[in-house]
Amino acid sequence: MKKKLVIILIIVGLLVIVAGIGYYWWWQNQPENMIVIKDTPEGKLVINRKEGISMKVPEGWKVKKYVSDEVLEIQKFGPNQIIDTELQDGVVMEVYIQLNPQRLNIKEFATQNWDYSKKELKFSEINGKETIKTVDKMSYAADENDKPIYLEKSRVIDISFAKNKKVYIFSCTSVGQNYKKYNAECEKVIKDKIRNEF
Repeated sequence: MKKKLVIILIIVGLLVIVAGIGYYWWWQNQPENMIVIKDTPEGKLVINRKEGISMKVPEGWKVKKYVSDEVLEIQKFGPNQIIDTELQDGVVMEVYIQLNPQRLNIKEFATQNWDYSKKELKFSEINGKETIKTVDKMSYAADENDKPIYLEKSRVIDISFAKNKKVYIFSCTSVGQNYKKYNAECEKVIKDKIRNEF
């Protein structure tokens, strides 16, 4: 009888341990746990655990902790930004990844996967990495014919490059009176990140 009780207790104990491990794994893989912010001696570090990417947060910028489990987002607001839900004055930089299983170079990837003509794609090199830059206005709505309506004082700049089986896309969205200044700062941050962190 004692032997059966010991075996039952061992089985129950193992089931509790397995359930605990399973719950911990499930909890760690919830979308709100995919973006982690760490304070380090060099400053804040934002990590996307799902995509396996991380970067240092520049001085004066903030991290938006949860956008989606596929994006890193940092932001810097100007004095006229008064709400959290919509960009009014400032810049938001997102970093996200597209899979590139065929290991295409960035020119081939862009022409095969993105809706830009070759004239719209500006090619350059940053620290030995071939990059593509695109520039657009920020669309905020559509008219009655489903054509986009653009903000006057806005710009979206994307800088992308291919590495291994992934394409890294850095996207800066700037809005407000100083949108050109914000975009220049964001583009400088992107180039620094590509040189030193990616």
